[in-house]
This record gives sequence, structure tokens and C-alpha cells, in this order.
Amino acid sequence: DGRNPAAFAHERLDVEGHGTGCALASAIAANLCKGMALVDACKEATDYVHGALRHACRPGRGHVAVLDHFWKHRS
Repeated sequence: DGRNPAAFAHERLDVEGHGTGCALASAIAANLCKGMALVDACKEATDYVHGALRHACRPGRGHVAVLDHFWKHRS
């Protein structure tokens, strides 16, 4: 909001992910569209991206992991 700084942290993952910045921005925007307050939208988005990166897969022979956007829906 330009007045109250907020910080969000998760443990560092040993993975080279692809698309984390775009996913974070999109998740924040989606949460704001759902009516969340800015800080809540950012916290939820960082939790979401961290989970998607934690459950990422490496297709083919590449070393870059692709986010699993459906990780919350898997059992």
C-alpha cells in the first residue's frame, strides 16, 4: 500500500524453476480480483508459488523445473 512494508519468506529450495515471477504476479492479481486485501493477496500468492515450485517437475532432459500449478489438488 506504499505505507506499511511487508515481508514474506519461505525456506530456500534447491531447484531452478521457470515462471515463478510471472506466476507470483498473476496469483497476486487473481487474489486481488477475488477481493483480498493486498497483504493477504501477497501472502497467499507467495505460499502458492512456493508450493508449486516445491512440487515442480523436470520434463525431458532439462534441468529447469516447471511449476506444478495443481499441487494443492493432488492427494
